[in-house]
Amino acid sequence: MHSPLAGIDALKHDGDQYAAAECHLRPQPAQGGRHWLPSLPALEWTQGLRTEMSRSKGYGEFSDWRLSLPLYRIDTMTLAITMEQQKQQQLHQLQHPLTIAGQSYLRGQNLLLNSTREQQGIELDTRRSGSPLSSVELGHIQHWQPLSIRLRSTSQTNLTPARFDYWQLSIKRQPLLPGWQASWAFSLGHGQVYDDSNTKLLDDSARANDFISLGLMLGVTWRWRVTPHLHWYNHVQTESQNLLFLSRNKEDSLRIEDMSLLSYRVLSGIEWRF
Repeated sequence: MHSPLAGIDALKHDGDQYAAAECHLRPQPAQGGRHWLPSLPALEWTQGLRTEMSRSKGYGEFSDWRLSLPLYRIDTMTLAITMEQQKQQQLHQLQHPLTIAGQSYLRGQNLLLNSTREQQGIELDTRRSGSPLSSVELGHIQHWQPLSIRLRSTSQTNLTPARFDYWQLSIKRQPLLPGWQASWAFSLGHGQVYDDSNTKLLDDSARANDFISLGLMLGVTWRWRVTPHLHWYNHVQTESQNLLFLSRNKEDSLRIEDMSLLSYRVLSGIEWRF
């Protein structure tokens, strides 16, 4: 899998690669019975492994988990509360000089960078309703990572800890049937980015902090039913996320460039259904 760390043009690479192990617990959608708490929670967990595949070697870290708690059944659909978190650490080399907290870093120097993303939301599971969609989700996202900004007064590129805070609406199609199946997801969000340090560079120009988030995921899965309960599957997907900053006024004291993140993953594993 490839995980990006965007928004820093001075880095030689946009992200890093990981070998990882995954474990998913997916209960069957509720079909009848009680309305409140109709089925077990769904859990997804991914842990990156420290291998030679990662350019960061022993410094690289990656973990990702998601929990979905079914709350209420509405006919053939289920309303759930969702929580997820992703953490990563990458070692990067500079291809251009930049300034961090007033200290200058030169080309060729190494930086150890961290990123944390948390999301809480509500999701409507529509897999049993006959809809072409698998789910619709509204989530509140907070994302902490370093951000590269350019001050108009000095033309310097500064790296500052930042917090992205936004709401996002997502629709998904993720079929679990045997054979070849296409999956996709689309998301649209809006929010602001804030300075997460004592420098307060971003707070001086609040109009330049607004952004729109656009996301698209495309994937293909081949699932073979070995037995009625045991399935073997292979999955390939790519995901793109773009942050488009709204203000481009000349009077803004700083400029934040639009950000594009491209990730991909290749999975192979087995499923046990009961």
